[in-house]
Amino acid sequence: MRKAKCIAITCALCLACVLLVLWACVTAAAGKGIQGSFTVPDTTPPAAVTDLQVTDRTTNSLTLTWTAPGDDGDSGTAAKYDIRYSNSLIATEAEWDAATQVPGAPTPEPAGSTETFVVTGLSPSSTYYVALRTADEVPSWSGLSNSACGTTTGGGGGGGGGGGGGGSKPQPSVSKLEANMMGNVTSGPINQKGVIEETIEVSIRHPFRGTVLSLRLPAGTTALASNGNPLQKITVEWVSELPGLPEKWYLIETAYDFEPAGASFDPPIELTTGYDPQGLPEAVNEEDLGIAYYKRSSEEWIPLPSVVDTEAYTVTALIGHFTIFAIVGQALPPVVSDVSVYATDGAATISWMTDEPSTSQVEYGITTSSLSPLDTALVTKHIVALTNLTPDTIYHFRVSSSDASGNLAISDEHTFTTLAPPAAANWWSLIGGIFGGVVLAGVLAWYFTWMRGGLLWRWWWSRKT
Repeated sequence: MRKAKCIAITCALCLACVLLVLWACVTAAAGKGIQGSFTVPDTTPPAAVTDLQVTDRTTNSLTLTWTAPGDDGDSGTAAKYDIRYSNSLIATEAEWDAATQVPGAPTPEPAGSTETFVVTGLSPSSTYYVALRTADEVPSWSGLSNSACGTTTGGGGGGGGGGGGGGSKPQPSVSKLEANMMGNVTSGPINQKGVIEETIEVSIRHPFRGTVLSLRLPAGTTALASNGNPLQKITVEWVSELPGLPEKWYLIETAYDFEPAGASFDPPIELTTGYDPQGLPEAVNEEDLGIAYYKRSSEEWIPLPSVVDTEAYTVTALIGHFTIFAIVGQALPPVVSDVSVYATDGAATISWMTDEPSTSQVEYGITTSSLSPLDTALVTKHIVALTNLTPDTIYHFRVSSSDASGNLAISDEHTFTTLAPPAAANWWSLIGGIFGGVVLAGVLAWYFTWMRGGLLWRWWWSRKT
């Protein structure tokens, strides 16, 4: 009985020693975190709508359709739309601000959904341009959409005059629309309402490079002159004196002047122009080419949503009116996204994504005054480690990436906070706990084994006697 009691007491005391050591370890580790706090605001706005179009019309309304963008670019679900219309093209911030806002815009559907909305309260037989913007919950607003063009139908005619028995309604008379592209002439029928009755296509082709310039006016397109009458003639000529381009814009090939100025098309017609891939400036990526038009009233160039065919070496865009058009290349920097931070008490790892291969560098500090070493590897997933940071400190930082053409992108400013260092007393607790546990275990072991009356002592004594 006495032997069992001694064993139980010994086990209990040893367990207490183990718990004491574990407590010391936990206390020391309590001040050590695994991830720092950081603030990365939602800086990615919804993508701009590029396929807004008028699909139906009445005497006082236009029906719009477009593909819903997302909350962040083309993913997620945005928060709201702002739709506006005007009697003139909406392609600049000033034109957007001057346009009339449409009440009751729909709530956005998930990205990729087809949206439909009817703009009402319009005047009969009037041409309208419509554009929209999309916002997320911040709200961060998207860029301006393409400007869709539509003409409401005419109001009903007055009461019938005398005579005339029930003959059929007379059909609109038909005239001819002639298209002259630098001497290459074609034509097609157009009725008195300005509706083209057969597709008209005129183009110039190079014997080796293919399409140089092409204009396609599909049947059913309403083509009107600036005075509202049906369009009778189209002329296209080279531009001898090009208006100045914005900084970091490059003219690709030749600019063309489409006349008559102010002619409008509903729906927009298709313009295709070719380019020589060997003649592109070094700072311009082929995928970034696009068609732009010159707005004479404000003396500025406006880029159009364009499709680049890198196999046929052509760029295509939809145009709703006539002016000067040209292929331009913009020295566009990479697009930075998905900035994130992992921070400890003395270091931080910053990562981000770009839409094209580019370099990696971080500007950081209490006031973003230091630079990390430049990583010249061209990648799309970027990771930069910052070391020798001060614990428990708020750091500001910006990431930067430069593509192969030297176009530099710099992100917005973000912040992160390094963790506080573990308290020194915690390590002394660990050392003291371990030392005390070992000493206590040794004393107890000696007492219950070798001291007079202990287990080993009694075994030794029984052997001796």
